[in-house]
Amino acid sequence: MMKRGLYVNEQRTDHSIFTRALVHASVLIGAVILFGAIRNWNWLCDPTGTRDAHRHSRGYRRVVFFLLGVLLIVVSIWGFVLKLK
Repeated sequence: MMKRGLYVNEQRTDHSIFTRALVHASVLIGAVILFGAIRNWNWLCDPTGTRDAHRHSRGYRRVVFFLLGVLLIVVSIWGFVLKLK
């Protein structure tokens, strides 16, 4: 008997373990980037030695990494919540 909403050749696979691990890793990486931007870590925010060191200052890089960390955390949690529905 075919379940409602499934096509004949459609198969459902359960990737819940992989999805949860990916969400946890994304949140963790986003938190490290966010925390590093707030604490002004040298390995994250120091533009010395990069090709664009004269264009992008340390403060600019801190803002970019802060927004990147927030975006990564929000998108990964948002995707996990949508997956639960």
